[in-house]
Amino acid sequence: GEAELVEYELFGVVTHSGRSTNSGHYYSFVRHLGGDRWLRCDDSDVSDSSFERAVTPASENETPYLLFYIKTDVQRLDSSAALKAISPALRDEIEADNRKANATSFSHNSTSVFERRPGG
Repeated sequence: GEAELVEYELFGVVTHSGRSTNSGHYYSFVRHLGGDRWLRCDDSDVSDSSFERAVTPASENETPYLLFYIKTDVQRLDSSAALKAISPALRDEIEADNRKANATSFSHNSTSVFERRPGG
């Protein structure tokens, strides 16, 4: 069958800085659309930053909390080609995760993270 290989790029990160979920401070890192420029937005302070800083905690009390992605590319592939496009170790992990999801007691339509069938 035919499948779509969908690629995403990170464009935003909300970070929590604090010792617990009951206290601390939130700020965000956003990528300027159309380039690789990253900004740190902390209340009214906006400053230059980087991808590395956005995804790397500066201390043990800092946690990237929410990640935002944008779809960048869709390739139509034969299902067997889609499976060959990922590493065997990752493919095994995805298949094991799908088996666990299919073994749950509630009913759902499970597909691979990397495979989306048109109309599905």
